[in-house]
Amino acid sequence: MCGISLIVNKNKKMVHRDQIIAMSNKINHRGPDDDGSYANNNIAMGFKRLSILDLSRAGHQPMISDKGNVIIFNGEIFNYIELKSELTNLGFKFKSKTDTEVILAAYEKWGEECVKKFNGMWGFVIYDQKKDNLFISRDRFGIKPLYFWQNSEFFAVSSEIKQFYSIQSFSPEIEEESLIRFLYKNQLNTNEKTFFKNVFSLEPGYNLIYSLANNSSTKKKFYDVDDIAINYDISINEASERFSELFDHSIKIRLRSDVALGSCLSGGLDSSSIVYSAQRHMNEGALSTISSCYQDKRYDEQYYIDKVTKEFNIIPIKIFPEVNDLFNKNVLSDIIYHQDQPIKGPSHFSEYSVFKSAKDNSLTVMLDGQGADEFLGGYMPFQYYNYELWKKKNYKSLASNLNKQRKNHYSFLSLIKNFTIHNLKQSSKVTKYQDKMNRYWLNDKFRDYEFSEQYDQYALDSFSSLSRQQIKYTSLPYQLHSEDRNSMLHSIESRLPYLDFELADFMLSLPDNLKLEDGKTKLIQREAFESKLPKEITERNSKMGFEAPEEIIFKKNKNICRNFIKEGIGLSDMIDDIVLKEFDEFINGKSKYDKKFFRIISYKMWHDNFIQR
Repeated sequence: MCGISLIVNKNKKMVHRDQIIAMSNKINHRGPDDDGSYANNNIAMGFKRLSILDLSRAGHQPMISDKGNVIIFNGEIFNYIELKSELTNLGFKFKSKTDTEVILAAYEKWGEECVKKFNGMWGFVIYDQKKDNLFISRDRFGIKPLYFWQNSEFFAVSSEIKQFYSIQSFSPEIEEESLIRFLYKNQLNTNEKTFFKNVFSLEPGYNLIYSLANNSSTKKKFYDVDDIAINYDISINEASERFSELFDHSIKIRLRSDVALGSCLSGGLDSSSIVYSAQRHMNEGALSTISSCYQDKRYDEQYYIDKVTKEFNIIPIKIFPEVNDLFNKNVLSDIIYHQDQPIKGPSHFSEYSVFKSAKDNSLTVMLDGQGADEFLGGYMPFQYYNYELWKKKNYKSLASNLNKQRKNHYSFLSLIKNFTIHNLKQSSKVTKYQDKMNRYWLNDKFRDYEFSEQYDQYALDSFSSLSRQQIKYTSLPYQLHSEDRNSMLHSIESRLPYLDFELADFMLSLPDNLKLEDGKTKLIQREAFESKLPKEITERNSKMGFEAPEEIIFKKNKNICRNFIKEGIGLSDMIDDIVLKEFDEFINGKSKYDKKFFRIISYKMWHDNFIQR
């Protein structure tokens, strides 16, 4: 896991090494083990290495093939051993034990189609000197970041946006649409736009071909979750068996590492499944787990964590993040600086603290469970499945599911309320009216701001449609952005088994009734691990995730939070002063906590780090 940098001078002038080195030095945290640079006339490439596979100098980048192609690569190709064997049989010879060299050989054999063979996470650039172009690629789900920016003089690529600050002609400006989308809708990473005007993220599952001859670029999509068809004929037994096989294989190839490896453990079904499978393939006692815990039992999951670690003879590492440090020790500002954008809530601190503990305990690689909720139906999105049954007039199944959901999760009144509200939201007129009413705290000229997004085209009339929307545009892109920055901030590689593309495609192909039937979430996963995990885990109705007690934090730090909110309002002409009045009412117990308080503070700190500075 590493960081990459690229500068192209469009005017064919030489790019000096000191320019690319300055760009790379912005991300020392991504690669503390080695660095390198390459310069050839009007192109320069930089690299920071976190050594994971083949710790020798043979893994040094930029790496140059015998044919003269040059690569900078951030990520891991987990099936590199199998691909290396295939390429060796085709006549290729290898000098290292790295996956980087396999990418180069695969490109030279299969061209742009090589990425379809990769099982992993990546953001890379290959300089093809013969074709005089750059082949730039990002993995299917966007696990690894890749940004690009250009003006009349330069075209540049980076792993983090802050790297562009080292280019003298880069002038940071706020992308207005991204700002209002965040402040009002609590949305981030929904499209290629970033918080910086003219800085773009290469979308997941895309290649970008940049012609050095005429400074033009073409984007080509090589993967889309919408292309995966649903298999309505598969039985639950067949699905359970296949899920187990694919999940186990995903874990097995993600244990390939020449450095110490551990796993995050929350006590939920997802992380517990990872720990079970990883422990099977490692020597007993070899796997370390790190868990974020709280003294406040309302937010604590130690009961479930202990069930898993005792079952598998694991000595857990438990941490107790002190959430007040967010404001008292300037941790929040540091997190936001490394995120390159504001954050939605304090739960980032738990994730940040887990990876800090991994660093303190010399665990360079960590397994984590991102993606399971979006693919399998976490956090109880029953109303989408219920609506699908209603639409199909399958009233018998609907009644049965509502009854079981009531027993497992909801009171009768809240269940009916959720179902009714969801059905009303299918009316665009109702949605637009509600949207307009909720904008009262924005200043006049922003209350009618028009958003236009691809994900608005989704009808959201089933869990399957919601799942694909979350994977492409909403939940997963934001979670992956957060995961990458919080792990790499501490020089940790995070590996995500649920995003193995073969497993992911299989989960996408399952019908909704194998995910949300009988009032249960993640039904197929519960079936697959029923005899493998403690029943307290497989029968558990829900989990907290990385929770943080926001209301408590704000009340304990009311004065500093009020000042931050006041300053945040002053930085933008979007926010009405009524927010400050609402905050005072919350502190005095006259109204409920509103998450926009944190968003305004988060924006203020981002502005301090990137605009005011």
